[in-house]
Amino acid sequence: MPQADPTDLVDLSDLKDWISIPSTNNTDDTLLSRLITAVSNQIYSRLSRPALGFTVSSSFVETRDGSGTPSMITRNFPITAVSDLTIDAIDIPFSPDGVQPGYVFDNYTVALVGGGYYSWQRNDIGSMSPYGIFRAGKQNVNISYTAGYAQVPGDLEQYALEICALKYMNRKRIGIKSNSSKAGESATFSNMEEAEAIMKEIENRYRIVVTVMQ
Repeated sequence: MPQADPTDLVDLSDLKDWISIPSTNNTDDTLLSRLITAVSNQIYSRLSRPALGFTVSSSFVETRDGSGTPSMITRNFPITAVSDLTIDAIDIPFSPDGVQPGYVFDNYTVALVGGGYYSWQRNDIGSMSPYGIFRAGKQNVNISYTAGYAQVPGDLEQYALEICALKYMNRKRIGIKSNSSKAGESATFSNMEEAEAIMKEIENRYRIVVTVMQ
């Protein structure tokens, strides 16, 4: 059996089961594996997301321009942990309850809480600096974090599964229509036009449409 790419959205065994190829039939395994990787890469491109930090958990370090706001969107999601945050070379602690001064995070953003954590920090000229924000500046914010789903989301996996099946069957000019779902998700279509409509829905779920500043 060909070595699976860790960023593939679909398992070879699941695809073979979906298109009713016995597990003992390895004739098209190389073709199917290549198809899975190609379709996965096409989907990542459509979502404007790399596999690392999206469907494969990875660590990242971002050096960013301060936004002048209390929160900042990271380039990768979902965020699962933040190990370090500095602003203007000042270490910001994690807020354990969302009330004490420090930072908190959700799937997409890192935010400052606690009513101005920097109110007792002095800037370079010695005056008090009322920071409660990612102070506007050039490359003055550093965020170290981990992002990525523990497993491929069910709707994304199902979509990739059906696209692979459609492309595989269409190589012989034979269409396929799905009528069941996996893990409670459904994406039923019989041609690429219908598949495109499903992809638009998936893009709305997983593609960040706002501009992430440097």
